[in-house]
Amino acid sequence: MKYPMKSSFVLLVGVMLLSLMGCSNKESELTGALDVEFSLMNEKGEKTNEFSEGENIIFRLEIKNNSDDDVVLAHTNIADILGHNAFRVYTIDGKDMGTPWDAFIDDFLGAFLLSAHQTRIAECPWMNTSGLTDTNNENTYSGLFIKNRANTKLSTGEYYSKFNIKLGNEDIVCKQAFNIK
Repeated sequence: MKYPMKSSFVLLVGVMLLSLMGCSNKESELTGALDVEFSLMNEKGEKTNEFSEGENIIFRLEIKNNSDDDVVLAHTNIADILGHNAFRVYTIDGKDMGTPWDAFIDDFLGAFLLSAHQTRIAECPWMNTSGLTDTNNENTYSGLFIKNRANTKLSTGEYYSKFNIKLGNEDIVCKQAFNIK
């Protein structure tokens, strides 16, 4: 590594700042280096927690570097960051309804880099549809998720999606409640 001391310092500062933030449906109001936002969207790309029965749900995780420096998170693959429960859905009484994906495609070889002021976005629809594969935005990773099976439509009721992401040494809990009418 060309500048091991600088990279270590940036990673250390990033990890320390991560301990001050959380994951919610609003961007962090703290002045940390990274903001994490987990949200749900409809097929029009509008953030919402209310869906009609049969309507597709797009799960969206956004990680933003607010600093003037690059942040490097040393992970071996995307599964180490998102975990194996990313976007997992449960009924309000805790019944596991599964995830909207079957596997990850990993394009981060050894490290996850967020350049200064860069935002990285991971999106995945609950139901596999050809129209939601990629946004042609180099920072949006819709193609990270492989879907081999079709999820059934969620019936009317109350649900939530809850999972942890790992950034540096911090585990951050992401949770969104939603209704299907």
